[in-house]
Amino acid sequence: MNRFRQLRSIDLAAGLFPEREFKAALSAVQRLTKSLVELRMLLRYRSLSGQTYYGLGEVGARWLRQNGDESDGDAHASASRVCEKTNPEHALWSAFVTLCCEARGLWAISEKELIPHLVQGPDYRQRQQMLSVSDERGKPKALMADAVAHDGRNLVWAEIDRSERGSARLSDLVALVRSCGREVHLGSAHTTSALRLRHVVVLCKTERIYRKHLAYVTGVNIKTGTPRLRNLGGQSALRRVAPGVYDVLADVEQRLPDGRVALQSEVVGRLHFQMLPTWLPGFSYRPGSRHDGWLPDGYLPFKNEPRGWST
Repeated sequence: MNRFRQLRSIDLAAGLFPEREFKAALSAVQRLTKSLVELRMLLRYRSLSGQTYYGLGEVGARWLRQNGDESDGDAHASASRVCEKTNPEHALWSAFVTLCCEARGLWAISEKELIPHLVQGPDYRQRQQMLSVSDERGKPKALMADAVAHDGRNLVWAEIDRSERGSARLSDLVALVRSCGREVHLGSAHTTSALRLRHVVVLCKTERIYRKHLAYVTGVNIKTGTPRLRNLGGQSALRRVAPGVYDVLADVEQRLPDGRVALQSEVVGRLHFQMLPTWLPGFSYRPGSRHDGWLPDGYLPFKNEPRGWST
């Protein structure tokens, strides 16, 4: 709670009980939050979309300062900030994806946590670029992920699409996919060997957003479902692996035994489209209710695939 400032029950379930089935994990979290709310360690809020989420109360912050580790020494209540956020859905999903990546064994960080590591001075506007791409006019443009994770070498870039992208942001998404194989800068948040972008995950809130964004990037005909995989430019292209999953291909220089250099198409990354598990916050124990897509099912933060990178 001190790390993310506000969390839902499903976020806490992913962080505390990722190995359990969803019903068992959610029941355990609900018992825990009920006790903490009664003790005023957590404060309960409701967003405009009807979701219940929690903020750290002063009692809880004081307990962390007295009993937590070094990272909790500056713990402070988030009530004054959380109550102003009437619909913090994007921040909640960003935290959820980060926690799911950590449950899978990856190092992960959310956008909110990453931004301070990119600041180069007292002026917050003087920040390093996480990834620089070129827009349609050829001008450089900086992109920022909603969450990132890695296994030490290969980096996962997560985008949370709660609304439909305009033409400019759709072009940004294409440029992001085209950047697979490039090094990504995480500032002071990561100081070991360079990380290469190997996996772009686009999590969509609605079917309409999913179809539109998938069609734009891949060239799939929405009416017929026929794939017309577009060339992404810069010698990059896509190859369908499974529904919503594509290999990113690029021409890579290969030196031949006779000294000549030839271009060879290689897989440099993976593009993954899937739906945000929006049914989880409204989960019901009623028979026949939808409760698939939890961590033991291999669904989060993106579906497990037999092929591809280790991430």
